[in-house]
Amino acid sequence: MDRQTPLNVPEVLDHCISFVPIPSPDLLACSLVARSWVYAAQSRLFRAPHITNIRFYDQEEIVWRFHSSLVSSPHLFCLVRELALGSSLFDHATIAAFCEVSFTHLECLTLWMPEPVPKEEERSIQSLFSAPLAPPT
Repeated sequence: MDRQTPLNVPEVLDHCISFVPIPSPDLLACSLVARSWVYAAQSRLFRAPHITNIRFYDQEEIVWRFHSSLVSSPHLFCLVRELALGSSLFDHATIAAFCEVSFTHLECLTLWMPEPVPKEEERSIQSLFSAPLAPPT
């Protein structure tokens, strides 16, 4: 019989992980400690990604790594509650790629682009706003 420790109680684990700062390599490390820690760490890590003010072209890789992690792990969609995207480096294809992701629990969205959206891409961006939201949990 397994002995119940405080860090095996989800509520206690969530509370402990809530003190780990974002962004932090420690938060990523927490998600690798044990299976029981994965959800708590990932939900904190993916709750409010703000990918803004990227100034260097080599940092654009960060954006695409985040996008590919969402696409390759669909269970992360429901963890994203707030999303802020914007940079002078973002092109319309980058924004459109994020619009194709089905964020099921998105509560707040901020998009900033350096120029107006072309007509042919308006529909994909509008799909983010018209996606049905799940009730708050």
